[in-house]
Amino acid sequence: MTINEDLAVTLRVLAEHERDQFIESAEIGEKTGLEPGRVSDAIRILEDSGYVEAVRTMGNAPYDFSRAMITSGGRYEFERATKDAEERGSEGEAAVRRRPVPVGSPYGFTEEDWEFIDLESASENVIVVFGHQFKSTYYDTKKLTSQLQLDFELALTTAKLDIPCNLDLQFVPLEAGYGEHLFNQIARSIIASDIAIFETSDQNPNVMIEMGVALTWGVRVHPIRNATASAPPSDISGQTWARYQSDGLTWDDENHDGKVAAMVKQVLRRKTSTS
Repeated sequence: MTINEDLAVTLRVLAEHERDQFIESAEIGEKTGLEPGRVSDAIRILEDSGYVEAVRTMGNAPYDFSRAMITSGGRYEFERATKDAEERGSEGEAAVRRRPVPVGSPYGFTEEDWEFIDLESASENVIVVFGHQFKSTYYDTKKLTSQLQLDFELALTTAKLDIPCNLDLQFVPLEAGYGEHLFNQIARSIIASDIAIFETSDQNPNVMIEMGVALTWGVRVHPIRNATASAPPSDISGQTWARYQSDGLTWDDENHDGKVAAMVKQVLRRKTSTS
C-alpha cells in the first residue's frame, strides 16, 4: 500500500468509529492492518490537514500517539472522498485530499474556517472576490464594484456559450477590517474563491496583504488599477495588470472583456470536470 492508501484506510477507520470518541492506537493498527510506524505516519499527516485530533502521552511505543479521533473536517473529507470514488467507479479506498501546507491567515485558522472553505469551494457558483480600499480618490467604490460585477456576469454568460452549465456568479466585495476575527473571514473568502480581484491604485497595505494570501494559495489573481495611478512595487510588478478609466467603464486593453471571459471559462472547465 502507498502512503495515500494508508491515509484513506486510517481515515475510514476513524470515521466508522463512534462519533466524538477517541480510538486507541492499537485498535487503529488492528482495524487498518497497518504496522505501527505506518499508522503513526498516517495520523501525523491527517493531523496536519486538520482531519484528525491526536493525543500523545508517555509510553505510546510502538506508536507515537496514544489515541486519535476524527474531526468534523475529517468527516467532511471522508464523505467527499467516498462520494468522489463512487462517482468515478473507483475500487479500493477513497483518495484523501490533503490540505496545502501554508497557513490560511497570520492568526491561524480554526476548524470552522476550513469547513467554510471546503463548502464554498464545492459550491455551484463561480466565486469572485474583490479586495479594495473602501474610499479612494481614484474611483467611486459603489460604481467600480457594480461595474466589475457586471463585467463578470457578462463574462460568465459568454463563457457558458462554449461550456454550458448551471453555475451562477457569486461576487463578494471583501470588507476591510482589523483584528483576528475579521481578517480570518477575509482570508478564508479569498482562499475559497475562484478569482480574486484587487484594486491597487492606492497601494493600500491591507489590500497588498490580501493579494499575498491569494498568490500564496494559488488563487487566480486579477489586479487592477486606475490608469493614472503609480506603478506597483517591483516585487509584484510581474503580475498582469489591467488599467481602467471612469470607474471601470473603459479599459486600456481593448481585449479586456475577452480576457475576463477566458479567465471565467477556465473556472468553468475546472468546475464542470469535477462536478
